[in-house]
Amino acid sequence: MPVEIEVRPCSNVKLLARMYRELAEDERSDTPLKDDQYRQCMEGFLKRGDCAYVFSLGNMVVGYALVAVDRHPYYLRHFFIVRSKRRKGYGTQAFHKLMKILNADTIDLDVYVWNVRGLAFWASLGFCQRAHLMRLKPPTL
Repeated sequence: MPVEIEVRPCSNVKLLARMYRELAEDERSDTPLKDDQYRQCMEGFLKRGDCAYVFSLGNMVVGYALVAVDRHPYYLRHFFIVRSKRRKGYGTQAFHKLMKILNADTIDLDVYVWNVRGLAFWASLGFCQRAHLMRLKPPTL
């Protein structure tokens, strides 16, 4: 019998900020922050009303999601599975359980164009591209 992911609300800023930093590293974010900035950002998200959820296998946290619930449809700001637990079906399971908790049948998210694995994961769940978000690159010296 496969192990079931548990999804529950979380307000542990220190835990969430640590996973947020790992998420940014894995996505190769082009706007990396310092450790204290990840914590400050996470505090800000939660104060604004975003909802955080952790994914657990027993008492081991294996990921998290951060959802902006002040939008329609909701906006999945962060979704993260720890490196050692990827490609085992936990992300898919966590996503479906999260959607059930949110009582939502649709949700928006952004994926960096260079995050090939992320793009493939979200496409496998039925997501399709709706827009191109573009940024002017600063001139090189």
